[in-house]
Formats: sequence, structure tokens, C-alpha cells
Amino acid sequence: MNNQDVSQDPLFAERLTRHQTNFRNALARSGERPVARASREEMLRLFIHNVARRATQERNGATDLVIPPPYPPCDKPLASLSKIMLSDLVLETHHRGTFAIVRSLAPSDKTDGINAIVEDEAGKVLHMVMYNQETSAPAAINQIIRKDMALVIKQPYLTVLSDDNHALRIDHVSDVMELPIHDGRFPVAWRQQPIEAEASSASWKAKGNDFFKQFRYVDAIKCYSNALTCNPPAEEAKVIKSNRAAANLTLKQFDAVLPDVEDPPGEPKLKEKALLRHAKALYGLERYRECLSLLENMTSEFSSNTEAQALLERTVCRCQEQETGEYKFYEFYRQAAENYPPLVDCATYRGPVVVKNAGAKGRGLFTTQAVKAGDLLFCEKAFAHVYVHPTLEKVKRRPEAFYNLEARSVHMGGHAELVAIMAQKLRRNPSLMPVIRDLHHGSYTTVQATEVDGQAVVDTFLLERIMALNAYACPLATRLSAWEYENDLSGTPEEELSYSCGIWPTASYINHSCAMSAARAFIGDMMIVRATRDMDADTEITWWYQSPIDKYYEERQPQFRPWGFICKCPICLEEKALTTSQRRDTVQQIYSLLPRRRQPDTVSRLEALFTHLDTTYAQPSSEMPRLFTWVSMCELASMYREQGQMGKAIGTLIRALESLGSVIEGGRPEDSFAPVVVKKWGGLILPMTASNWKLLLNCYPQVAPQIALQFVPWAKTAYLMSMGEDETFFQEV
Repeated sequence: MNNQDVSQDPLFAERLTRHQTNFRNALARSGERPVARASREEMLRLFIHNVARRATQERNGATDLVIPPPYPPCDKPLASLSKIMLSDLVLETHHRGTFAIVRSLAPSDKTDGINAIVEDEAGKVLHMVMYNQETSAPAAINQIIRKDMALVIKQPYLTVLSDDNHALRIDHVSDVMELPIHDGRFPVAWRQQPIEAEASSASWKAKGNDFFKQFRYVDAIKCYSNALTCNPPAEEAKVIKSNRAAANLTLKQFDAVLPDVEDPPGEPKLKEKALLRHAKALYGLERYRECLSLLENMTSEFSSNTEAQALLERTVCRCQEQETGEYKFYEFYRQAAENYPPLVDCATYRGPVVVKNAGAKGRGLFTTQAVKAGDLLFCEKAFAHVYVHPTLEKVKRRPEAFYNLEARSVHMGGHAELVAIMAQKLRRNPSLMPVIRDLHHGSYTTVQATEVDGQAVVDTFLLERIMALNAYACPLATRLSAWEYENDLSGTPEEELSYSCGIWPTASYINHSCAMSAARAFIGDMMIVRATRDMDADTEITWWYQSPIDKYYEERQPQFRPWGFICKCPICLEEKALTTSQRRDTVQQIYSLLPRRRQPDTVSRLEALFTHLDTTYAQPSSEMPRLFTWVSMCELASMYREQGQMGKAIGTLIRALESLGSVIEGGRPEDSFAPVVVKKWGGLILPMTASNWKLLLNCYPQVAPQIALQFVPWAKTAYLMSMGEDETFFQEV
């Protein structure tokens, strides 16, 4: 939602059309046997040359990442597939029921995907591109595929490239795996050293330890696994498993850690290491209560372990957050500012909310008890999050344009990387699969298998659909970006243009309504969701997928096509039923006057137009928010301030806030500045409305100091709903 779909932009629409034409031309060659255009040596030389050239050049412009129409991942065991040679592959065909074995002739490189030059045992050479690999650490890119690494590619797909060359394309991370030298399928001609058939568990363990010290954790894990096949003594097996757990922990493969540390070694120091690894894995899986129980027992037995003590303190905090919804927001701002990417160490709190059937809308999020405006509904850490710095100085890259040929959509920003992060996280930890697979993904149908050959089956195209329909754009921190609206209420903060995005599963169940009842705020990868109006138990929670501000009914509805609905909120139904253009004509006249603010008759003309605009509504703003009124009325209040008419500025700001559905009594010059009372919070509380309340708070001391302090609690509640927290309220006002 607010997910930077730029498919209607003429530039991206033209590029999308070009990519679709290229794909149709490629598809016309389906079944054709490709002709090699270069020798093995020429392909390898050109590849290495391009790698060196890119290493010395800055990336200019956005990278176009094009995903083809979806195809399913392989859900069959490798033993049930037949081997196919590269020379038998034909263009634009998914060779189902088969697998190919290749080895890399050079370390991998990254363009729009991870690139390599590979050959099979017959010497046939092809260009290969792997997508959805996590490449957040640039130094690790050439380690994704190392020179001489042997790979198994399930159901190989040979595609035509935009330059009319061809390449093996791998979209699903579970369709490719490294082939260990000890596998019976490993080509004999590629063995650079004899197989250690008689190797002992001790030698395999020592070799694994050497790989671990070299940061080659995948190789270390394989060696430890080989050691366990040599039937070591029981205690030695526990030590090897603990070592394997350490390697898996470093790779964030928390699921794989747990079975290796459930029965720790008996020797105290080794047991201590295994228990700590167990605790870290539970923490990584956000199973904080289990982690706390384990750490309490561990620190009782190993009281001098300072690392365990520190993790225990963090875990206590996570359990409190998870169970009470009480957070130290100051600390999260510090973490978001200091960490890159801005990930905060926090737990998800699910408050008085539940997922239920929402009728024609599918599933929705509902309250389980009565809540007041400002109450915390839930606070959620992102399942996956991508931060694109607004100036791009820290990342040295341009946002990617992510083209979906089937959906005819173009997403700009970190969306391609978000899909890769999701794919890799699920590959590493299959236990998390239900959390993501359960999210809305339209009509897309995926394979039923979730695990084959001991590895997770990860459907990239399912994740892409989930990303497109559930990702939220997010600033580094709502509090930091909101004040950028103060001088340009119709503008967009620079942070929002940075195309950062994430997946928050609980938030994904909230349906859209222009007359929303909740607001979201962000600190790093943490989303804070609060009620923006009083709600009874069993009330559906709603918010905006796309902002309806300054858009007419027919302009708003196309925004919702990706989700397959037409908004039928009270605001949309009222506008749809209008039979006159009076409102639109009046709004257009108001907007045409705003740039002429310094002309002497502008203010009086605006006052008359607002009076006329009110007559186009049959219901009061408390029942029917007036989306076209708020921005322009804020501008009118600014004009009053420039003229020194502070009382009128205050009254107009209150009217602007009431246009969003709130009911505010007192505080105006016409009622002698009686004490302010918010009788009803209207629901439409936005980050930028915080500046209205801030301005009112600063205006009252000049004309009505007697109510300035009394106004603070109301302004603080508005700030709480807008920013997600009120710890920083007095810093900002």
C-alpha cells in the first residue's frame, strides 16, 4: 500500500510496453535450438572484462528488473528427475521433469541478477542469471557462485535476453543448489582431488572448523554433516552438531540450529556454547518466551557468561514489549539513526485485534474490545524491510524499476530487493512459511509442497504477488518526515520518495476505507498502529491504501484495481451520488486562488467560496469528512497568520481539522476562546495534521494564554496518533 506503483507514468509505461514486446518476440522462438555466438574462451573473457568495467563505474539511472509471466517452482525430489545436457535445451521452454548439472567458470557478478558463466561436463557453455539472491553485502556477491562450484538446476529454463543472446534463467531460489563433490552425480572429470572415502568424523570436523575460520560457513556445514555420517561417538556427535549450529546461526538459518542444540554436550564449556546458540536461534525466530526460559536456566548454571546475561536482558525487554505493548521509543529512534539498514531490536505486540471474515472484502482486522482514539492496536516488526536512503549516498545505487509483465505493473524502489529478502528468509527458515503464504495474493495459485529434498520450496512469483498487494512504503521515521509537510501540505516528503518498503503481516489484513479508523507510523522497520477514533468491540479497522486527498471519486477508484475492489466507504458513495458539478467547480476556483495569496481580494473570495462549498454537503463534516477542504483551509489559515489575524487563523485551523471528521468545541474567538474539548476524533488523523495541532499550540499563547496549557493534552493525543508515540512531543512543539 502506497507501494510506489509508477505504471501510469508515461516514461515507465513506455518501457513496460517495450519489455512486453521483447518478451513476445522471445516467446515466438519457443522450442528453437539456440546457436552459440562465441567460443568458451570468448564468453569467459568478455564476462571477466565486464565485471572489471562495472567495478570502476558508478551506476547511473534505475535498473530495469523484468519478471516474466509466472511459472511454478520445482516441487519434485531430485531423485525423480532426469538429467538433461545443456545442448539439449531449447529456448523459452521450462524443461520440466529434468535437471542440469553445471559448474561456474568464474566468480559471480551482479547486474539485474547474479550472473555467471557455466558449463556442463560435455563442455557446453552458457550465460546464467540467478534472481532473488540476497546481495545486501557487496563483498559476498562473488561468493554466491564461486569458481568451479558445481550446481544442480531443476527444470532449467533457457530464455532470450534483450540483446538477442540467451541465458539460463533461475527465478526460484529453491530451483538451484550446490552439488557437493561427494554426491554420486558429481561429474568425475571435475574432481580436482580424490574423494576422501575413508575420511573420519574427526578429519571432517577439523576441515569444517577450517572453513568456519575462513568464513565459508556453507562449506563448514557440509563438512560437519559429513562428519555425522561417519557415526562418531555420542558426545563427539553433540560437539559436531553444536559446531554446525554455530555456522547455521551465522547464516541466520535458525530453523536448522534448533535440532542440533536440543541435546547439548555434557562437557561444561561445550554445553555453555550450545545453550547460547540455542537461545540466539530462538531469539532470531522471535520466540522470546522460550528464549527467556532457556536463558534463565543457563545463566543460573553459567553465571559468568556476560554474553548470555546481555541477551537475557534484551529478551526480558522483548517479552515485556510482546505482552504489554510498552516500548522505549527513544531507544528505537537511536537505533534507527545509528543502524544501516535502520533495523530496530523490538518485539511485535498484538493488542486488541483479531483477523476475521470481512464479507465481500475477504479477511479483515477487527477490534476485540472497545478502544479509544490513540489506543495502541498493535506494534509490529517487519517480516522483511528495505531501506533506500533518500540521497542514495550510503547505498551508491539508484532505485530499481520492477516490471511485472503479466500484471502490467511497475514498482519503483526497493521492491525487487524486498522479494529477494523474503525468498532468502523463507529458504533459511521454512517454519516462517505459513506467516507469508497466508497473506492475500489475488488469484495466483502456488504449488502445495513446502519442502522437497530437505529444503524449502520457495515460489518467487507468489512472493512477488504478496509484495505487490501487501508492501507498505515507509520513511526512516514518520516523526522525522512529517514536519516536511509544514511548508507544503500538498507535497511529498523526500523520505517518501526514497522508495523504502516492507512487509508487516498483521498490517496486511487491514482493509481500505477513505474514512479510515487507524493510522500507521514508522521507526525504522517498526510499524506502530493506533486507533484514530473511538471504536466498539468487533469493529473493523480500516485505513488508506492510497491517499484520497485532492482526488475525485473517478480518480480514486483506479488506484484500487490491483486489489480488485471499488471503494464503497461513505465518502466515496456520497461523491458517486452527486448529480451536480457545483462542488467540483467550487473546489477548482479555490485551488486557482491559492497561488494568488498576496492579492488583496484573495482571502475574502476564499471565505465566500468555502461558505458555498459547505452547501454542497448534505451532512455535517463529523459524519461526512470533506477531503477537498482540509489542505486549502490550512492555506487560508496561513494567509490569516501572515496578515496578523491570529484569531481568524486559529478558527480556520480548527475548521480544517473538523473537515477531517473531528468535533472540536471551544478555542475560537467567536466563543471567547472557551476551553478546547475534542468531543469526537474523526478518524482521519495524518502525519501532516500534527503540524496543524502544533501550530495551534503555538498560536494560543499569543491570543488566549489562559487556554494554552489546557490545550496541550489534546495536541499531545493528536501527536500520539500521528507519530505513533508521544515521548518526543515536547521536543517537537
